[in-house]
Amino acid sequence: MGRHFITVVPSIRSIPGVEEFDYAIPSNANIQIGDVIHVPFRSKCVPGIVVAIRETSMHADRAIFLDDPHVLLRLPPATVALLRETSMRCFSSLPSVFHSWIRQAPKRIEKRLTSRPHAGMVGRRSRQMSLPHTHERFFVDRWGGKNGLIVEAKKSDGRVLILTPWKARADHLAIILKTKSLHADLAMTAGWNRVSGFVTGENRILVATRMGAWLSSVADTVLIDEPENDDYKQDELAPRYDARWMVECSARLRPDVRVVSYGTTPRLGAAIHASSVPEIHAAIAIEQWRKRSGSSIELLSPNTVQEIESAVADGIAVSILHPIRGMRSRVSCSDCRWSASCPACGWNLSLGERHTLCKRCGKKADLPLSCPSCGGTDFSRGLPGMDQLQKRCDAHFGHDRVRVVDLLGFESDARSLVVITDLSLLAGATEDIRRRERLIIAWRRVAAACATMDARLRVQGSEELVAECRSWLTVDGFSAAWKKEYLERRTFGFPPAVRLVKFLCDGTMDSAHTVVRDLRAFATGEWSVNGPYPVPYRSTTRKPRYVMHLIGPLSSAPPVSRLSTTLCHIDLDPIAFFE
Repeated sequence: MGRHFITVVPSIRSIPGVEEFDYAIPSNANIQIGDVIHVPFRSKCVPGIVVAIRETSMHADRAIFLDDPHVLLRLPPATVALLRETSMRCFSSLPSVFHSWIRQAPKRIEKRLTSRPHAGMVGRRSRQMSLPHTHERFFVDRWGGKNGLIVEAKKSDGRVLILTPWKARADHLAIILKTKSLHADLAMTAGWNRVSGFVTGENRILVATRMGAWLSSVADTVLIDEPENDDYKQDELAPRYDARWMVECSARLRPDVRVVSYGTTPRLGAAIHASSVPEIHAAIAIEQWRKRSGSSIELLSPNTVQEIESAVADGIAVSILHPIRGMRSRVSCSDCRWSASCPACGWNLSLGERHTLCKRCGKKADLPLSCPSCGGTDFSRGLPGMDQLQKRCDAHFGHDRVRVVDLLGFESDARSLVVITDLSLLAGATEDIRRRERLIIAWRRVAAACATMDARLRVQGSEELVAECRSWLTVDGFSAAWKKEYLERRTFGFPPAVRLVKFLCDGTMDSAHTVVRDLRAFATGEWSVNGPYPVPYRSTTRKPRYVMHLIGPLSSAPPVSRLSTTLCHIDLDPIAFFE
């Protein structure tokens, strides 16, 4: 019996350069490019994707023979192409990218094959990195973005992949559509069954967070919920991919795939057309009140409290939007201004009921008895958080009569009353160059939700900020603000006006300068290197971290070898520039 050779990318964590492995199979084996099979690797058996089939191999004498290769899943060749493109863009090895997709398949699993063959071409490593599209389709349906997405999913033919930024939203949509959701909290077997069920066509609709974006190479229709949300970008662990870019890449590899975005705000830098920017008409009441006291409920003006009381008496649902989690916004010493920071990531800690809480990584810690800097016991506790405000509202308006939410859990009810405690808080606590962008996106999302559900919106904030936010709901006002924001980015050399690659280096300032010198050796032509800059928030148990920027034109790929990932963490087009 003759034999052929297959090149397999295993699902493992590996460094760039250690990526593809050859195995021998019988010549009559039913193996195709894109098949996921179990392969022996070191002392384990791991899933691997077939990326090439050859009659000969340079490593024929060392290739392990698979006498009966078992096909776990049959993926289209476009998935292989997407794998290679993602690897190049994220400066990660092929096995690491595939591991982030598949992770581990159950040991005992029945054979699953797709019901119909896939069309497409075998992917090759491109000489130049693929760049994102400059135009997207955005609209708000007459019944609201979420409802429009649901209607579109039901009437679409073939496999429908729905991407949403949050796990709770994915579970909610899955319940409405009577299907399954895919997210990181699922057990290994459950996640695998939902992926395989979608690939084989057993489940026609799948709702997934960003981790399921690679399935866009399999789907016939991809629906993106709120594509302007930053949660589509993985920026904490490698590979640092953008789910929206992966969908765009799949659309290039498979022209037959249909992609529809349901959002309220085009991404900054995209080509803006009047038809793509929804004008939002919401019933907005303005309360110019900025005091933190002088009312029966802190953070709410007397007029706002009175309106909430009237709404509760009439049986109207009330939601208070307050994007500060926990009991208090921060814990700091009143004597020396020392501020409690998270031991894991260095972010400022907020105060919970019996502990401190990191709003960035979720780590909890005991409340300090005294200031570690000066020994003082008088702590300033900042603004009330969601939990504290909820307790006060329950005591004043009655239990479960008023709901306090943040942006993550915000969903407007029909004909309800929505109150924003402070308009400026919608941008988050971080003061950086993207603050205005985050405020515009969050404000339009809230206003659109209220408009589509015919809800009243009451906003507390300064007159100047509220007037400016009103203009962002119109096409002309939004276009002018978006143009101004883009010009500022171009002036200061930040995305999306330029191509930026962020390098994170742990160590001393001298080691960071060494990396900068190495980068400048690569930076030729129009590419330049900035930094190093010390990261303001870092773990107290780790080495200091420094940030370097490689900046160049949008039309070219960064002149960086993937081997440099062994020295630094690399992030192309990052969300946070200095963290």
